[in-house]
Amino acid sequence: RKEGRNNRIGRDFEELLVQPSPQAGNPLPFHTGDCLISSSCPLFLPFRWTLPMAMSIIHRGTGVGMSLGVSLFALSALVLPGQFSDYLDMIKSLSLGSALIYSSKFALALPLTYHTWNGIRHLVMLLLFLPSFLPSFLPSFLPSFLPSFLPSNSVILLSLPFLPSFLPSFL
Repeated sequence: RKEGRNNRIGRDFEELLVQPSPQAGNPLPFHTGDCLISSSCPLFLPFRWTLPMAMSIIHRGTGVGMSLGVSLFALSALVLPGQFSDYLDMIKSLSLGSALIYSSKFALALPLTYHTWNGIRHLVMLLLFLPSFLPSFLPSFLPSFLPSFLPSNSVILLSLPFLPSFLPSFL
C-alpha cells in the first residue's frame, strides 16, 4: 500500500470528503466499494481529536457516570435491607488503609469537579460569546436549571427580561 497523504493515520474528515470517488455513479464523494471490510472506511479511521471534542466526550461520560452512580445508589437504598448506617459501619469495619480511602474519595470527586467546572465554562462561553443565541437558549435551559436554585429562582425569574438587553452593553 502506498504511504501518502490519503493513507496516513489521523487524517481529518474534510480530507475524506474531497477525495474523488473511483466508482461511476457513486453518490458519496469517497470510495465505498469495500468500506465495511477494509480500513478505508471513514467510520473506522482514527481522526485527530481536537480539545473541544475530547472535552465534550469526557463531559458526557462524567455526566452519564455520575447519573448512573446516583441511580444505583438510590436503587440500592430502596432494595437492600437495613439502614445506610449499617452499611457504613460495615465499610468502617474493613479497616481499609487511608491511601485507599483518600484515593477513592479523589476518584469520586474528580468527575464531579470536572463536570461542574466544564458546565460552568460552557455557560460562561454561551453568555459571553453567543448573546444572539441566548434568547433561544434560555427557554430550554431554565426548566432544568431553576429547580436546583429554588430559594432564589424568583430573583432569577425577575431579572430575565433585563438579561438579553444587558448583555450587549456588557460586552
